[in-house]
Amino acid sequence: WCGPCKMMAPHFHQVAKQNPYVIFAKIDTEANPRLSAAFYVRSIPTLVLMNKTNELARVSGALRAPELQQWLDQQLQQHKGN
Repeated sequence: WCGPCKMMAPHFHQVAKQNPYVIFAKIDTEANPRLSAAFYVRSIPTLVLMNKTNELARVSGALRAPELQQWLDQQLQQHKGN
């Protein structure tokens, strides 16, 4: 529903298709305020990289596909083996 989220949606989907080994999911913060609070979402869009129940990294703000892929690659490389 938010402008930056709508702008980022096609980039999110593109990177999700390019990374089938990573599960991409979205949370509607208005419809799920408890879940948003549990993940400490303070601004949207917020991306949280998880390994099972452990948060590995987060970034806030709309990203284009190349920026999102670069962020993901950096985080996966940094947390390899976690």
